[in-house]
Amino acid sequence: MSISSVKTGAIGVSLLAGNAFYVPPSFDSIATGTVAAGATASTITFSSIPSTYTHLQIRMLARATAANTMYVRFNSDSGATNYDNHRLNGNGSTVGVDARTNYSALYVSSRGYGISATSNIGSAIVMDILDYTNTNKYKVTRTISGQEYNSGSTDDIEYTSGSWKSTSAISTIDISINSSTLAQYTHIALYGIKG
Repeated sequence: MSISSVKTGAIGVSLLAGNAFYVPPSFDSIATGTVAAGATASTITFSSIPSTYTHLQIRMLARATAANTMYVRFNSDSGATNYDNHRLNGNGSTVGVDARTNYSALYVSSRGYGISATSNIGSAIVMDILDYTNTNKYKVTRTISGQEYNSGSTDDIEYTSGSWKSTSAISTIDISINSSTLAQYTHIALYGIKG
């Protein structure tokens, strides 16, 4: 539907008449990592990430060989106190919250107790990494994730936020499972966000 601007009289598609047009940011595919059929992977790494975007987004369909927690590290930094994490999750009947400060990685599990090892069930995860090249601030992430088992108490949706306490620009991202491996068909894609 065309909208006439009260301010300029121009005809166009706008969120509100009289306001400038909204141009959503564009997503560019940077790289993908997939665990092949019959294989496992201890870590999927994105390196030499270009610095030409404003933000990054990681989209995952992931499964572990044994249920455990998914972690992300930036620039191979595993310092014991360099990350902070916050989590809110629910399964329709109960809610869980926690915080992990001064930690050695970002917590990105799609369940309160870890990525699933259940056959043919993957966790869907989307992580935004904000201002990844800004050298004047710590790096902040926000993640939404979930999985469905048709079993009630183990179905879960989760929202996490985190920070990497470094002002360095992010050029490398490592994704792994604690005390486990990424299972076959895990697919992880990295996107750059402009604007």
